[in-house]
Amino acid sequence: MPQSDQHSDSLPPVWNIRAPRCREFTNRSDTLEDLHQSLLDDHICILAPPQAEMPGIGLSTLALEYAYTHASDYQVVWWMDAEHLSSMCIEFTQLGKALDMVDQKDDNRFFSIDRIKRRLEQHQGWLLIFDNVPDPS
Repeated sequence: MPQSDQHSDSLPPVWNIRAPRCREFTNRSDTLEDLHQSLLDDHICILAPPQAEMPGIGLSTLALEYAYTHASDYQVVWWMDAEHLSSMCIEFTQLGKALDMVDQKDDNRFFSIDRIKRRLEQHQGWLLIFDNVPDPS
């Protein structure tokens, strides 16, 4: 698995990940493949510390590496800070703008979130990563 950063032309058309690829992420291909298979089978995967304890590599790093490794499998890859509801609303609004679904001056974030969720449900080829979720249940 190559460890260099992807070139911008190999990233999905809608991509907001600003963090660079972690060069220290090695020997985890089985974990990445398990994650990929889980997403293919169930279309959802929750990484929680008891299920994915990996010394030295956190869950955010695993999600980041997955996004870079499987970037070509998706048309949309969007990283969301999910620690607070307000930050998630902002992230969804930014995603809506990137998808040309939300007017640049639209202040009705909850309406926009509902529209974005419906649109994503109607299409395949998207990956949303919710980072720092306080309670994944």
